[in-house]
Amino acid sequence: MKTFVLAAALLALAAACRRPGTPSPPKADGSAAGVTMIDYRPADGAYGCRAPARWRTDEESAWGPAVTFLDPDGPRPYSHSISILRYPGKADSFTSAAQYLKEAGPEGADAGPVVKTTEDGLTLYRYHETKPFRSLNGRTVLYQLRDDVVLLPVKGGFYRLTHSAPDGEYLTTLPVFEALVKSFRPKG
Repeated sequence: MKTFVLAAALLALAAACRRPGTPSPPKADGSAAGVTMIDYRPADGAYGCRAPARWRTDEESAWGPAVTFLDPDGPRPYSHSISILRYPGKADSFTSAAQYLKEAGPEGADAGPVVKTTEDGLTLYRYHETKPFRSLNGRTVLYQLRDDVVLLPVKGGFYRLTHSAPDGEYLTTLPVFEALVKSFRPKG
């Protein structure tokens, strides 16, 4: 009995020490493209969504409310990512999805058109763009990076959900992004 109580206390202590915003343990109720998805809610509780369980999670505070999920697997580890940014943030002046689209929307010859949709009662603006991904010195183009972007207007601003991956590989993790988008629910 003492062993059971000690084990329960250790588990409770480990759970209490978990960093706020850290994804909950995986649930066996879903996956996308073979990737186990878990319930995720950031430390501020501003939204909830399904996120990839094994991907590295970085909550960035320098840009304002943001999180990035990075895929550790594949031919180029960490080259596939999904990010969620809340606008306006600390380092930008965009206050609406319309302003963002006008001033920083799709760029480049390969950019797709902006498509407005309504999914599960939420208005979404979708587009994609492709740009060079350069080496650290900035001179050598390593590959073309494709960004699939979803803007989701909310009261007081909007969210920018982005899936980034090498252009020739993006389809392998696009279903993971689509599952996150479909499950994304802003608070309030």
